[in-house]
Amino acid sequence: MKLTEVSIQRPAFITMVFIALAVLGIFSYSQMGVDLLPKMDWPMVSVVTIYPGAGPKEVETTISKPLEEALSSLNGLKHIRSFSNEGVSVVLAEFSFTTDVEVATNEVQRKVDGVRADLPKEIYTPSARSKSRCAPRPCNAPSKPRKHRFPLTASMGA
Repeated sequence: MKLTEVSIQRPAFITMVFIALAVLGIFSYSQMGVDLLPKMDWPMVSVVTIYPGAGPKEVETTISKPLEEALSSLNGLKHIRSFSNEGVSVVLAEFSFTTDVEVATNEVQRKVDGVRADLPKEIYTPSARSKSRCAPRPCNAPSKPRKHRFPLTASMGA
């Protein structure tokens, strides 16, 4: 017998076969372990330094530039980016994927500790951190300030 003859003679049987195939397909799909985003350690290390009361230009010249120069000699380094805002400096060091993130974090902290004496005394201790699940934008990178819906100087009452 051909499939068309069975379909015409026994429509309930063919309907049940296709329903069983659909249920089996849905079950198999839900059990399938496809990993589209494999676990990756992004080789990025950030150095955050807080300098209370300093403007962005002062933060850039006294903190960001010396840290960039100190970190530029690290092995496996691909890019260095720095963000200098009012009172805070964030230096991001991106390494090649063959670099071990923990080793790179220790090397960055060692370089930061070496240049600490050249930085202003008023800063808080710079900290080097790696965030493995913060890609492509690091978790502790500065973000844009929020815009308020209402003016902050609006007077209350009539």
